[in-house]
Amino acid sequence: MLHLEAWDASGVLPPATIPAGFMADQGLVTARWADRGYLSRGTDTPPNTLYAARLLSDVEIGQSVVDALTIGGQVALTVSELEFWNGDDVFNAIASGGRMDGRSIAIKTLPVLNRAASDWGSTLASASEVWMGQVARVDAIGLRARVQLSDIANRLTTQLQSQTYDGAGGLGGTAELKGLPKPISLGWRFNVTPVFLGNVDLGDGAMPTYQSHYREMAGHEAVRIRGVAQEFVGAAPGIGQYADYPSLGCFQLGGSPDGVVTCDVRGDAPAGKYAKTIADAIRTLLTALGPGLSPSAFDAQSWFEMGPRLSAEIGWGIGAQAIATADALAQILTSCGAWAYGTRQGKLAIALIGAPEATADLTLIEADLIDVLPQPLPAELQPTPQAVEVRAARNWTPLDDVAGSVDDATRAALASPGPFERAFSNAIAARSTQSRTLRFEGLYRLPADAQTRAAELRTWLERGLRLINVTTDRYLGQVELGHTAHVTYPYYGLAGGWSGVVVAWREKIGARRLQLTLLG
Repeated sequence: MLHLEAWDASGVLPPATIPAGFMADQGLVTARWADRGYLSRGTDTPPNTLYAARLLSDVEIGQSVVDALTIGGQVALTVSELEFWNGDDVFNAIASGGRMDGRSIAIKTLPVLNRAASDWGSTLASASEVWMGQVARVDAIGLRARVQLSDIANRLTTQLQSQTYDGAGGLGGTAELKGLPKPISLGWRFNVTPVFLGNVDLGDGAMPTYQSHYREMAGHEAVRIRGVAQEFVGAAPGIGQYADYPSLGCFQLGGSPDGVVTCDVRGDAPAGKYAKTIADAIRTLLTALGPGLSPSAFDAQSWFEMGPRLSAEIGWGIGAQAIATADALAQILTSCGAWAYGTRQGKLAIALIGAPEATADLTLIEADLIDVLPQPLPAELQPTPQAVEVRAARNWTPLDDVAGSVDDATRAALASPGPFERAFSNAIAARSTQSRTLRFEGLYRLPADAQTRAAELRTWLERGLRLINVTTDRYLGQVELGHTAHVTYPYYGLAGGWSGVVVAWREKIGARRLQLTLLG
């Protein structure tokens, strides 16, 4: 197991560190590298230790959600690369064995106070961490080795559901289900197609059994056959009836159906705790499912700030089908126009497009700015949409075969994919002759919540959005996506001051340059 430590002087390539807390001490190999030789002091930890010159080039790290400005849904991934000297082939075995892949890695800088000194005039304790993430890949190519970096979002590439049917019958499912993922239901979902497990005996004899969630759920609020509601009974259902088993995520019918079986569900509820909000659903996806993140993996500040705006009840789920965690998360994020990203501290953060203006996290005046350049908005925002639509009460199984006994209102609801709530801007319409609509496939249960979100986004569009790149040497190692910047500059209409949200950043650590893309 490799424990890599690397440091650099301020203005030179930063270091990489895999914290010892992630590894067992037994058999630990420690490698300490720098962009040029560094010898720690006797009072440092570790003392009198050489950091050999091996880092070759500057490090550039960055993130962007510019592609998600219209509908959200993006999981921003930090992309960067470290380059090392490999003339002695030390990286060959590391690369071939994948010894560093997936390991935590930190980028730190150390100030140079005395360039002639072997310790640069600095103690190890004075090093500052500017980014923490993971090693994605190591390539050893001749005299050089490249170490590709990513952030915590890289862990979301795992499959969402690891529990599968064994096909042995009962709750293990039929032979046709063998190896398929068990279904997932989060929050409230309308007209879901459950997974048929076969005729299973849950205490009242073998009956047609269906599953909509892999573990304890709040329950099935309704069960239908070709749109005809079945009567709920506590146990031993007869014809036209169903019995619910929420602790198993299942229900049973009293007889074989003569058409499509669907249900309304209130999903995941371990120990009776019903996860129904956007925030709850995302946390369940990432902790109980997928990568199995710990609560400490979430950026507390961003989740606290967004908590009130992620409190609406939604519903999301999938049947016996495989899906990557990142894809499932993107569907929930897209539904409300949110995006997620890995922070510099290795945490997972969240932000919303169209958030109300906030107090500036950074202030930049002309003396702080190296370059300022306006950028074109995404095509979806040119010209500005006049209306925003957000779907509510999504129908998960639109039906084209509904029994004749079903009333017209229910028939229409079962056939429709779900209504859109609309917010129209007279202000935008007055200055734009082209009619355009920004549409979101919402997962909201209540039309009122979808309407509220549509109105928020309409207000956001009415501001008159601008996209501007600024380059500075201030706030190095600090800026995150979602931060708000206030810029004052004598050109491009910024003389009176202007505020924008960071939707992309790129930092050259050694060159001490930070480029921000601001939307406001």
